[in-house]
Amino acid sequence: MSINVAVLLAGVLLLLGIASSKFSARLGVPVLVLFLSVGMGAGSEGLGRIRFENYDLAFSMGSVALALSALDV
Repeated sequence: MSINVAVLLAGVLLLLGIASSKFSARLGVPVLVLFLSVGMGAGSEGLGRIRFENYDLAFSMGSVALALSALDV
């Protein structure tokens, strides 16, 4: 995969994450449910077909995201 495609996919996933957090209040659904659905849709079994097998990196990114979400920025 070229770097351009990787940056495009990351941007689209970021945009979907932001949009899901904005729509969660309107739909009355917790934002975590929408984040999980976006992740499942982009995963290897979903429409995105993105394979991810680096579990240490996923754990680190999830920990950083959790720490940043606790800041309530």
